[in-house]
Amino acid sequence: MAGAVFVVAGSGTPEQGPAAALLSTAGWAAAAERVVGASWVVTPDGVLTPAAARRRGSSPALRSPAGPSLRRRLPSVAKTAVRDVLQWRLSRRYAIDPQGPWGPDVAFVWQRHELFHAAGLELARHLGVPAVLFVPAVKVWEAEQWGTTRPGWGGWLERHAERPALLGADLVACGSRPVVDQALRMGVSPDRVLLTPTGVDLDLFGEPPDPAALRRRLDLEGRFVVGWIGSFRRFHAVEQLVEAASTVPDAALLLVGHGPERARIEQLARERGVRAVFPGTVPHDELAAYFAGTRREFTVPVDWRLMSEAQQQVLGTLYRTVPYGQVITYGELARRSATNIPPRGIGTIMGSNPIPIIVPCHRVLGSTGSLTGYGGGLDRKQSLLDHERGVLLLSAHWMST
Repeated sequence: MAGAVFVVAGSGTPEQGPAAALLSTAGWAAAAERVVGASWVVTPDGVLTPAAARRRGSSPALRSPAGPSLRRRLPSVAKTAVRDVLQWRLSRRYAIDPQGPWGPDVAFVWQRHELFHAAGLELARHLGVPAVLFVPAVKVWEAEQWGTTRPGWGGWLERHAERPALLGADLVACGSRPVVDQALRMGVSPDRVLLTPTGVDLDLFGEPPDPAALRRRLDLEGRFVVGWIGSFRRFHAVEQLVEAASTVPDAALLLVGHGPERARIEQLARERGVRAVFPGTVPHDELAAYFAGTRREFTVPVDWRLMSEAQQQVLGTLYRTVPYGQVITYGELARRSATNIPPRGIGTIMGSNPIPIIVPCHRVLGSTGSLTGYGGGLDRKQSLLDHERGVLLLSAHWMST
């Protein structure tokens, strides 16, 4: 069967929210399946289907660090240098076996542009097929536009870690007109440049719930609701959205994802009195059905390996034994998990839960049935419990916008 191979490297550092590179690559790969018959998404960790790539790129485990990290205290130039070195190291390790699952009938190899990376271009040469380089941004130039400088090595990096891939591809697909201009500046022949703006695959989104009915149930009639999804980077400038919402009567924000700027945006929303919901990173193909009231269980596999033994025992017990619509007290969860951890300690473990909703810490209550604590706020905990009792207080209608 004919097909196409899609190669993505990532940033070389741990993701803190929805992995845009992986999600957009999955979108291109899914579109290719309709044209050439099959597609494979190749990452440094292995080969994925487009659907599996979407699940990995929107895993609830992709979240911001709980506390301050050393990287945040580094000067901007030092952080940029560290990222460049990590990309270089990843590129040295990233090689693709031509004898992959795709067989001999490959139409083309597509690679998402990153500094130093040429694994996809090399695979195309091995297979004797066209190499397509997708360039959402020319990296050194883009960073300069956002004030990130590389004093002493920026020019070298562009010449030796970026330009060779652009010149070596059979087709350079640029995400915007300014990127086309930069590709031409770097010497790419105009007849090898294609402008390919990113779009939305509407087939991914089912029939949305009736907005009017949802607004009536939510008592949101007349409210102006704005949704956003992303990885909360400074260049996203989400604070502008919060500031704008503060000037609109009855405005509400639904801000989906995780990232280094999320805590600052949450604080700003509180200071401005803006009603904002932060559900975290959500599974691409499941949360809409959950909040529409059609899904009661998740099929996303949970990776328990990064949790302590006590976390695994307590959260695993919660995950396996407290189903949709039921609740449990902290004391009962301590007894059921056989950990001998006091209720207060169980509460601490709930607060460290890396994948809320999937592992439903919102279903754990105080001994009197009180809400007690919840990392997302007590109003959100009440919303989730009410939702599971049949009163839908959150809508997945953002997925249709």
